[in-house]
Amino acid sequence: MIALPPPSCSDHGQSSSSRPCDGSSPIGSHIVPGTRLSAALKWLVATCVLALSWLVTRANSEQALIELNSGIASRYFYRGVQRSGENWQASIEGNRAGWRGRIWSARPFSSNAPGELQSMLGYQWTKGDRWTVETRGTHFWYVDAPIKGAPAHSFEGAIELSCSTSIQIKPTVEFAYDIRFRSLSVEASLAHVVVLNPPGTTLELRTYGGQVAATDVLPDTTGAATRDNYAYFGFGFRLRCEFSPHWVLNAEASLAGTVSQAQEWSPVGSAAGTRALIAGGTSYRF
Repeated sequence: MIALPPPSCSDHGQSSSSRPCDGSSPIGSHIVPGTRLSAALKWLVATCVLALSWLVTRANSEQALIELNSGIASRYFYRGVQRSGENWQASIEGNRAGWRGRIWSARPFSSNAPGELQSMLGYQWTKGDRWTVETRGTHFWYVDAPIKGAPAHSFEGAIELSCSTSIQIKPTVEFAYDIRFRSLSVEASLAHVVVLNPPGTTLELRTYGGQVAATDVLPDTTGAATRDNYAYFGFGFRLRCEFSPHWVLNAEASLAGTVSQAQEWSPVGSAAGTRALIAGGTSYRF
């Protein structure tokens, strides 16, 4: 915590019924109605925030952790796809007794890119000091999606298996399924955390690669489904520096890319390619 010309109608095995064959792009041609945050949604977000705050009053520092995050990023990626340019991000995260919850939002500075709001709940099992299994569900709100046929909401369920090795490298495998795009994602990653001076400073190095196979990238479009199957990859680092018992400074830089990715995945019209991201922000931990 990150426009190329549109491909031809035959690229990625997609249906010509959902993409103009004259080389024009559906990006910006239509604003999906009803995607602004409603009053009911705002109440739901407030309820989730209160639920996370409840963890603080129910447990001591060894049982629960609440963290508030805020920062600025040059881009926002999800599974390799660029979903916005420069943006402001904010989140609240909490965990207690294996349960993890998070509310995360990104609001682009550009008016032609949509905002996004995610709410996640998961549970983590540990086996000794090495094996970890986590299951989680994430609900996505895509505010003012500019692509005709793009959904305003989606839900993804995921299961993740990770292992801590003797050489301090953590391999992870994740399987995820999104019920709106009817997409199956598989991702493998390697992470390594280096402890630095002064005390409380860590550097996390991470590399990953994955594959996404979707039955319908534009599920709200009538007619033939827009299928896609693409690969993605990335590597980068994240620096965290604790400068007080509660405050943390964060800095991040990474490179991410996709291969054979349909342009319809990206609200800003980004097709397959490789792009860099830099980000910085602060965290407050209770």
